Amino acid sequence: MKAIIEQDLVISLGDLGDIDVPSHLLTLPVENLRYNGQELINASIISTFYICPSGLKHVVRHNAEWQRLDCTFNEILIKDDTGWRAQNEHDVYQHQLLVIDGARRNLYREVSDPLYMESYRKKENGEFEEAAIFKSQADAAVQQIQIKNPFPTPPIN
Repeated sequence: MKAIIEQDLVISLGDLGDIDVPSHLLTLPVENLRYNGQELINASIISTFYICPSGLKHVVRHNAEWQRLDCTFNEILIKDDTGWRAQNEHDVYQHQLLVIDGARRNLYREVSDPLYMESYRKKENGEFEEAAIFKSQADAAVQQIQIKNPFPTPPIN
């Protein structure tokens, strides 16, 4: 089995290719393989990478502008104002918060907001008892939405 290499990335495996693949690496996913200039290696055991502008982890610095980063192969990378970094607990929390907030907003729009609007209409028409019933239903819907979609616990700093 041979590997087709582009820079240090293994693009594919097959009968045609640049480098012979050692048998002990054949069980690994292609995306875990890198060519260090001498041999194919398992990048999942490496802890220093060079990050290209698209965020790929390389074991060889092909461009002086690529950022050196100490991280594991499986860590998700985040690009911020200072460059690339490994995703941390705060990033995960922020993502979970956005997902839950979006889900809540959609449910409010579908379930509780129409009830609040009906309560408002009833109140404007002088139907105060009916307005109170709709408002109670809307409040209960909001409470259920929040119970079923709790916000994540913030990470401890």
